[in-house]
Amino acid sequence: MADVTQETVDALVLEAQLACPAPKRAELDADIKAQAHMPFATQARFLEGVIRTFESVKLEKYLPDAIRNSNSDGTRKKPAKTNPWSKEGWNVSAQGKLVLSMGEAKAAQIAEAAGCKIGSTKWNADYV
Repeated sequence: MADVTQETVDALVLEAQLACPAPKRAELDADIKAQAHMPFATQARFLEGVIRTFESVKLEKYLPDAIRNSNSDGTRKKPAKTNPWSKEGWNVSAQGKLVLSMGEAKAAQIAEAAGCKIGSTKWNADYV
C-alpha cells in the first residue's frame, strides 16, 4: 500500500464503523484509538482487515446451509453436548444462566451454534 495518508485512514475508519455491528462499536473504537500511534499503512491494513471480517460475517448468511453447517473436511458440524441448546444438552435452566452470566449477545452465538435462538422452545432437529 503506497502513500497512505491521514485522509485514507479516516475514510477506512468511517467505513469500518459503518460496517461494525452496534454491540462491537465501543470495542472497535478502542482498537482504532490504540492503533492511532502506528504508521498510516499499518492502521490501513488493520482497518481493511476489520472491514473484510465484518463483511464476511454479514455474507455468511447467504451460504447454503450445507456449507455453513459443515466442517472444513465436509463433515456436518455437531453442537457440543455441553451446549444447552443442542439436542444432547437441551437445558432451559442452563440457557437462562448463560444469558445472565455471559450476556445476551454471547449466549445468542452459543444458541446459534446449535441452530437455535434465545427463546427457542425445542432443539433444532436439523442440527442433530
